[in-house]
Amino acid sequence: MATKHEKVLAYIENLPINSRLSVRSIAHNLSVSEGTAYSAIKEAENRRLVQTIDRVGTIRIEGFNQEQTKPVIIEELINLINGEVMGGSVGVNRPVKKFIIAAMDESSIRHYVEPNVLMIVGDREAVQRLGLTEQMPVIITGGFEPSDAVKRLADQKGIPIIGSAFDTFTTVNLINKALLERALNEKVLFIDDIYIPLNQVTYLRDTDTVAAYHHQNRLSSHSRYPVLDKSGRIKGIVTLKDIYGHEATTPITEVMTADPMVTKGNMSVSSIAQMMLWAHIDLMPVVDDHHHLVGVVTRQDVLETMSLGRQTVPNEYRMESMIARKVQWVSNEGEERARYHFYPDQFIADDNEKLSSSILMSMLSLTAEKFATSVLQLRAITQQVTFTYLKPVHLQALVEIDMRLVNTEGKEHQIAAEVRYGRVTVAKATMRLLELEEDEREERLDRHY
Repeated sequence: MATKHEKVLAYIENLPINSRLSVRSIAHNLSVSEGTAYSAIKEAENRRLVQTIDRVGTIRIEGFNQEQTKPVIIEELINLINGEVMGGSVGVNRPVKKFIIAAMDESSIRHYVEPNVLMIVGDREAVQRLGLTEQMPVIITGGFEPSDAVKRLADQKGIPIIGSAFDTFTTVNLINKALLERALNEKVLFIDDIYIPLNQVTYLRDTDTVAAYHHQNRLSSHSRYPVLDKSGRIKGIVTLKDIYGHEATTPITEVMTADPMVTKGNMSVSSIAQMMLWAHIDLMPVVDDHHHLVGVVTRQDVLETMSLGRQTVPNEYRMESMIARKVQWVSNEGEERARYHFYPDQFIADDNEKLSSSILMSMLSLTAEKFATSVLQLRAITQQVTFTYLKPVHLQALVEIDMRLVNTEGKEHQIAAEVRYGRVTVAKATMRLLELEEDEREERLDRHY
């Protein structure tokens, strides 16, 4: 007979993906104590059935099928990075499920030592020896070659040491992608998975007037409506801006945007997200092969879907997490301003041993989202970045970032960043962030189409 703990776990496992849950709701629904509910949720988290997300709550996520998930073999990674085995060739069939970047000092690296975890390092013989001694396969980036003594140690231990001509960031990016794809068996989300069906959509007819818009607006509080002909084909989109200043008797076809951008259900969410962001579209009709309306998708739904998808990826596999963790909060400089700092290292360097400008731009975008969450108390996703790189930054030197809120218009927030190396400004950026809602889907519809 199943215990209460096992019953709660089974209940969680059968919840629909993206369902929210809490200790209190589970305790109430299953008539168990909050302690039992808490314990089961924690085990579900360890099994990656649920994830707790800041300012969102605990969410049921797509679990991993451990039977189907296979580790990446070192030999596969060698082919991926066009690497050369320089010692320990008998161990190229070892599995790898994660890696560390040995960019810190040797004493700090010892905290991350673990057999069969891949170590990525530059021209640092002591660290290479440490990895091999601890049964860790080693990749040396930047085209450096290990010493003969290190090669002999690799052969003695049967642990591969591999040379890569790529820099650290490129090597890590390639390996990270391989591990992520293998670990997640990631499902591509399509518009069919998220769109709002026709029976939940308020629309107008091409025979209506502006008066019909006002009537529907009073009933639903929506500000955007698809316009259909009598057969249900999409003819246009009408918004509050379109009807402003027009008489109630004005035909809706005279003020609507005709032939709007549309999507079909088999389009990927990520591709539609890009289209909606580039064209500043808040509502997109979803049509069938005959151009009949079958539903709508909102920009808010698309961005939240993508944001949740990013949150459910395990942190150890996320490149953005590795970059973001380098940036540390220093202090708040007011209600809408904060300071951060980080130390550039080999992981985020370019070929000239300077801080990579492209990585710095990514760091600023991620820091802006962190700033929005912790300082502005809102959850947001970056829509646009305007970046200027002024001066090169050397490695292992403290770099400071000042973040401040410049302007807010509705759900869009403009953030300015200044990057300083000592007293010198080395880069500037302006980022536009879109605030994401946390309310339920039905409430979100009322606000966004």
